[in-house]
Amino acid sequence: MAAKYQLFPHTRSTLREGREKNLYPRIVRSRKVNLEEMSEHISASSTFTTSDVIGVWQALKREILEELQDGNRVELDGIGDFYVILKCRDITDPKEIRAESIRFSKVAFSPSKEIHRQLRTMRLERDEPPLLK
Repeated sequence: MAAKYQLFPHTRSTLREGREKNLYPRIVRSRKVNLEEMSEHISASSTFTTSDVIGVWQALKREILEELQDGNRVELDGIGDFYVILKCRDITDPKEIRAESIRFSKVAFSPSKEIHRQLRTMRLERDEPPLLK
């Protein structure tokens, strides 16, 4: 099976007036796969029950959260790394920085080299945009 994509115009403000906007491809997500469905797939291809797999997912989530809260980067071999990104108000003088000024922004994910390499060869098909009425 191939992933579907559509082309969208860039909306950058840096483009000059009167020029055509460049197009860029974006994956068309047809559905979201949830934890239960993935657990069922793993269960079907292993000796673990769906409940066992869900239990491991939940324990893994708790462990990842604890490690991220301790400021650690979490590496899942063959999958990738999770790490926290922080943000703060605009500061020009380092003396102005206080712990209260800094807060959580998001969790970032960096895929492993193996996953990155395998995704380079993923099959893609152009998806026709829906007809406008």
